[in-house]
Amino acid sequence: MNLAKEFKVAVIGDIGVGKTSLLMTQKIQSYEEKFGNGEINYSFEFEIKKLPIVLKVWEVDCSESYDEFRPLSYRDTDCFVIVFSYVDKDTLIHAERKWLREVKNNVTDPIVIFVMTKVDLKSDQNSEDITTDKKIVTEDLLESFKSRSESHFLYECSSKQVGDVRLLWNKIAEIICDSKKTKRKRKLSTTEKIKSLFI
Repeated sequence: MNLAKEFKVAVIGDIGVGKTSLLMTQKIQSYEEKFGNGEINYSFEFEIKKLPIVLKVWEVDCSESYDEFRPLSYRDTDCFVIVFSYVDKDTLIHAERKWLREVKNNVTDPIVIFVMTKVDLKSDQNSEDITTDKKIVTEDLLESFKSRSESHFLYECSSKQVGDVRLLWNKIAEIICDSKKTKRKRKLSTTEKIKSLFI
């Protein structure tokens, strides 16, 4: 029997982008309009290529008052999920200029996955969640962002679509497994090259 491989995942992003909903929907496999404050730590189980995988996920305190201390909690994190909202383009700007920068400044060669939430509102432009002062993330903005983030992953999701949330987290588990495998191969390859110098 194979023991489950555990990976540590941090979920970060601006306040109000839907981090808690993304986590709670996956946990209870149902969507609620009000999840409250949710939880801090979550454990999601998957089977990837017939191997048991457990994602130990935590929603990081992303308030400004925690800016100085937050990077200290990034130690031993395998993957960072950076969340931004379709209904507020500023959260996309912050995803790149604040959150990605913070991760790269504190973690070597991190696995980073961007998730744009609230995409169900693309078909409901009259929603009260879409306001003129925030502005939505347009396709042009998104394409420009993608062109600057080729080494990272980007997915769109609505927490109201439980099946999509389930697929998203399964994909995150796959990406982590594949990325870790690639890094191991790269490390082994480098080791072999070093050995060859002494033969």
